[in-house]
Amino acid sequence: MKSSLSFCNRTVLFKNVRRFAPLWALYLAGMLLIGPVMLCRVYFGEIVAGRVAAAARYMNALVEVGWYISFLYALLTASMCFKYLHNVRSAYMLHALPVNRSTYYGTNLISGLLFALAPMTLSVLLCLGLLLTFGVTNAFALAFGTLLNWTLQYLFFYGVAVFCMLLTGRNIIGVLTYFAVNVIGFILPALVCATVDPLFFGFTCSGEDFVVLSPIFQEFRSLRDAPGSLDLLTWIYAAVGVLLLVLGWLHYRKRQIERVGDAMIYRWASIVFQVLFTALCTLGLGWMLWLIVTGFDTGSVYRLYLPFLACLSVGCFVGWFAARMMLKRTVRVFQKSGWLGCGVAVAVVWVCLLGVRFDVFGLQKYVPAQSSVSAVEVCTGGETTRITLSEPAQIAQAIELHNELLKDRPHWEQDSYDVFWDKVEIRYRLRSGLTVTRGYRVYRDNFDSVTNADLLVQKLYSDPAVAAKYYREQLEQLRKTTKSAWITFWTEADGRSGLPLKVSLDELYAAVLSDAEAGRLPVGNYTLHLSGLMPSVEPNEYELCFSAEAYAPDYWYYSSPDFTTIYLTPTATDTLRCFGIR
Repeated sequence: MKSSLSFCNRTVLFKNVRRFAPLWALYLAGMLLIGPVMLCRVYFGEIVAGRVAAAARYMNALVEVGWYISFLYALLTASMCFKYLHNVRSAYMLHALPVNRSTYYGTNLISGLLFALAPMTLSVLLCLGLLLTFGVTNAFALAFGTLLNWTLQYLFFYGVAVFCMLLTGRNIIGVLTYFAVNVIGFILPALVCATVDPLFFGFTCSGEDFVVLSPIFQEFRSLRDAPGSLDLLTWIYAAVGVLLLVLGWLHYRKRQIERVGDAMIYRWASIVFQVLFTALCTLGLGWMLWLIVTGFDTGSVYRLYLPFLACLSVGCFVGWFAARMMLKRTVRVFQKSGWLGCGVAVAVVWVCLLGVRFDVFGLQKYVPAQSSVSAVEVCTGGETTRITLSEPAQIAQAIELHNELLKDRPHWEQDSYDVFWDKVEIRYRLRSGLTVTRGYRVYRDNFDSVTNADLLVQKLYSDPAVAAKYYREQLEQLRKTTKSAWITFWTEADGRSGLPLKVSLDELYAAVLSDAEAGRLPVGNYTLHLSGLMPSVEPNEYELCFSAEAYAPDYWYYSSPDFTTIYLTPTATDTLRCFGIR
């Protein structure tokens, strides 16, 4: 008998609700505990004056907590709703019934969403009632923002979990695949960067650049903004989850039932699993073995690269055959084809890293031609020293600095950096649209010595046109938020002292820009001072502080969360005059 086309079967849905009641009931209890119960606990645990603010802060914190709860709960719901696909008897029995596959998929999909969204909504509604009772003015925005964030978070993890369950033929492999998909986007690039960095002179990439590929690590690294203002990344994650749910539906319609019990349903998925698992073991186990053998001497990789490659080869061997065992469900994998594949994998590792070690393609010595560069960014430490150069003469100076830094490679190969300046980063924006980034350390014999690279950086940072552009951009941002400013400096008698602003903020901005345009206020002068390039005058350094909060002149020493500092020297006469100095 042919069933009518429907995306949800009411009988199956009610059966899922009753069958998995312990799962969603436990989740509901947890959501009520972290929602209204803990909200009351936080509110009444504060002093009366701070209760409303504490309640609002707790609602913001719930958004961050939601990522980790959804990460685990989405796996549980997807595993329960689609576990019949990993059992031969259940899979054949259910698919023999007169129910369309799209109906099965849609019903189980709705079940998983219902098990999460219903408890979420109930918890948030109770929190909303409490917020209104407590007198929180933006109660609706906080509640709606929390619910929307939770929903988007769950959509991503649920989409990944469902797709992993459909892509695999065994429940345990599906669970492992889910965990791997959520972390490998950060861990594998981080291991690659850690492996290439000691062999590539000027390498600047790091694992932090790829943390966005793993929502769990992304959220662990930085706290979420207020729920009322969703960031674009959360929407992107949710869109990926929805896309995976659609792909899962397309895949389920043609899923081969006889593949139940296999690790991976498709051959291409098996190949991807084999490659990624081998790469992860090669770098992960290889590095662990290397650190144990060398006593955690990471700086010796360049000098002892052959033993390092041997450690990676051991990791590659373990990863390759371990992956084959999981895919074939047997330990009898040491056949000729297995050894041949392992040999190819080890050869790829050796060729790639030896190519990096000996700079086969000349990437480490590459300096773009001036005619191909549209702009250059130079940074000598933190982001507060980043300058952008677009004039031909300035670009030529940056290229000259790059060539000077390349001369330090012999010191880098010997790892002789007992004394060095902060890392100098150069980023080229090519006319073709590509970007080339390099990072170097300046070798010096002692702390006070001055190298040619120091002088070239000083020349760039002291250029009035560069300084004026840099401070003009800084001041444009400060104008939007600054409400007060003061200056601090060090004296032998009183230690750290300070003075309040004696003119208007507009006059201060004009004075800073005037000093920069006249060449009296270089960029990053505090870094240049450390390298012995600034005159030794007492006091030799001032800190110009800007705050987004308004303070009375007597309270110049207060700091605030929104706090910006510009470092000055005695040459910035116009700026110092705004505080009654000189």
